[in-house]
Amino acid sequence: MTTEFQGWLQIAVLACLAFLGLGRALILNTRKIRVFVLDSQMTKTQLLNGMVFVFCFVTWIFEAVTHGLSLDYHIPSAILHTVLIQHIGIRIVAIIILILGLLIYALALLSFGDSWRIGIDREKSGNLVTTGIFSWSRNPIYISLGLLALGTFLLQGHLIFLILTICIVVSLHIQILEEEKFLTQVHGEIFLNYCSRVGRYFKFK
Repeated sequence: MTTEFQGWLQIAVLACLAFLGLGRALILNTRKIRVFVLDSQMTKTQLLNGMVFVFCFVTWIFEAVTHGLSLDYHIPSAILHTVLIQHIGIRIVAIIILILGLLIYALALLSFGDSWRIGIDREKSGNLVTTGIFSWSRNPIYISLGLLALGTFLLQGHLIFLILTICIVVSLHIQILEEEKFLTQVHGEIFLNYCSRVGRYFKFK
């Protein structure tokens, strides 16, 4: 696997992620549905977690692009760019994980329909989605983002991607717990029954 192929693969993954997400958001916007929502009842802890996620997510994209295009614009710390892993077998696994992440992301957006939101929408939360890929996982979008971050680390091998992956996964888990509280308030017994059938991350808890 050449460095050039590895770089263009990374860019292609990011392009697909952007195309799927922004494309779906634009479609929903034409239906007068807000995708990006700022929760008016957000606590300081939730706000801090949201800021950490946005910072890590943007940094992940920036570093993935600069590494993918072999640019010399990186966070100025040699330690963060230490190469931890560099093996062809691991890179093959990374490709599989990246493709799986994109596939789960696409299926989740398809299953979500008009209920997709980024943030907690207390005014128009949308219907509770339990079909499609949501019959296998309650949080496929978050799983896909975690897989994409992990795949990037395994593909690139740099310490900074490992740190960003850990931070993104932890931040997403905290967001999931907050959303579960909200969904319990909105959908009550219906959501609790759904939780009893489908695990937070996978079919079985």
